[in-house]
Amino acid sequence: MDETTRLIGDPGGVTTERLVAKIKHQKLVIEKLVRLAAALTSRIDVVQMLDVVRNECAELLGADRCAVYLLDRERRTLGLYSAPDKMLEDVSLPLDRTSVAGCTALTQSAFRIADVRRMPPDAGCRFNDVFDRLSRYRTLSLVSAPMVQSTGETLGVIQALNKNVEGKVVPFTEYDLEIARALASLSAAMIEKTMLAIDAASRLDELEENRQFVAETTEALRHSERLSTIGQLAASVAHEINSPITGIISYANFILGQRRLHHKIREDALAIKEQAQRISTIVRNLLDYSRKKTSVMEFCSLNEVITDTMSFCEHFLSRFQHVKLELNLEEPSPKLHLSKVEIQEVLINLIRNAAQAMPGGGALTVSTSVVSTIRPPTNISREIFEKLTRVGTRDTTRYALVRVDDTGAGIPYENLRKLFKPFFTTKQGGDGTGLGLSISQEIVVRHGGLVDVATAPGKGSTFFVFLPM
Repeated sequence: MDETTRLIGDPGGVTTERLVAKIKHQKLVIEKLVRLAAALTSRIDVVQMLDVVRNECAELLGADRCAVYLLDRERRTLGLYSAPDKMLEDVSLPLDRTSVAGCTALTQSAFRIADVRRMPPDAGCRFNDVFDRLSRYRTLSLVSAPMVQSTGETLGVIQALNKNVEGKVVPFTEYDLEIARALASLSAAMIEKTMLAIDAASRLDELEENRQFVAETTEALRHSERLSTIGQLAASVAHEINSPITGIISYANFILGQRRLHHKIREDALAIKEQAQRISTIVRNLLDYSRKKTSVMEFCSLNEVITDTMSFCEHFLSRFQHVKLELNLEEPSPKLHLSKVEIQEVLINLIRNAAQAMPGGGALTVSTSVVSTIRPPTNISREIFEKLTRVGTRDTTRYALVRVDDTGAGIPYENLRKLFKPFFTTKQGGDGTGLGLSISQEIVVRHGGLVDVATAPGKGSTFFVFLPM
């Protein structure tokens, strides 16, 4: 007998008259083990493999029931991963000597229990009847064999309960224990091989994802460089536009200064002046926006920052004729210490995204309010409020909130966790770099604030920007 095999309470061994039957049975067992190995090789799902092992174990050993445990090293428990009663598969045993399965896994020894009710004191373990109680089953005898990996680490345990011969429960034999050990070794090898194959496939998928990410990142960087060049060109053009616009305003003022001027000419000259001044304001804002490369913090009216930002968005929004823009700016306007150009960049990104989410039209609303972390406001969810309470310092209890609401299709759940990652975009045809939201989040965080989103499929999205007051 192998030194790791223990016989506990067996009243007898193998007799001579059973020898011929044993040899025939041994041949049958070997054939079944070969077929089992082929069956396991064709499967890549570990749970399915365990079910096949459990069924073959019961047939090979003539057992009423078989069970397969897998070891959870972190929790130091044995989980029942394959059992005849599925309700038991959520139950686990501690990795200790309070059960035969635990002792099998700890010692990597195979056990044959002739009668669980009469286990001798020197057995070194106890029989745990938790599964009997849960399934209203009565275990009388069992065999338990460890599944050990090639690295020498325990993978799990196979157990067979109550050997049934002609309707009677009899003790398992020494030969049954040998079969259980062979089955456990074969199962461990096949499961280990499958887990290695799954790990290799996962690594290949990860490499492919990394390759795709590098390709997309390279293209996005090229696109960003092109946008940067276009931005510099636009700033240069804006500078050149300034001179003739100044001349137009001067000539309009000259006309308006004339006496005896026909009222129609005066109206036209006034309209020319107003529109030229509007162009001049847009050009000045564009130049300011393009020149400010570093964060210049100053006290600003939040509402003024938003209204100034709209001049950047007017031309873009004109492409979306059926998108209705509405501003709901709370008065008095919060005064915040911020970088105007950076907050404008955040707002432009959010407004552009909202408009693009409604190609068939809809409502785009930009609103402001003041919220406090002392009392949960009614206009944000509990989850977002809890995030807000973890932002900034203890002294920061009041935040200015900018909401950008759209009535588009909403954001799919699978995209939410990637929404603020660099280079992630769902826009087609190079319409986006995937940098807008990640840069916006970086800016808001640098201001000591929070940016978050709430969405519902078919009902649109709301982006929240919280800035400390």
